[in-house]
Amino acid sequence: MAELVREQVLGRLKKIEGQVRGLQRMIEQERECEDILTQLAATKMAMQRVMALVFAVSMEKCLPGARRLAPETQAALRRMVEAFAKLG
Repeated sequence: MAELVREQVLGRLKKIEGQVRGLQRMIEQERECEDILTQLAATKMAMQRVMALVFAVSMEKCLPGARRLAPETQAALRRMVEAFAKLG
């Protein structure tokens, strides 16, 4: 994994870690279920974005010639990966 992507993934995971700690506090404080569900949904979406990023890097490594594709084709593939991540 390229250093820049690695740092992006680690940064996002640290933010997600903070979200999970916040969820724990919310549950301990018996916050409203709607608030907890909203935060759970945000955490899930953040994980999906990390998955998409890791998947995109993996796809570039596994697809023969992926790095030689035209920039617009690479951008289209990234958009497809992002869209796929949102389905989960």
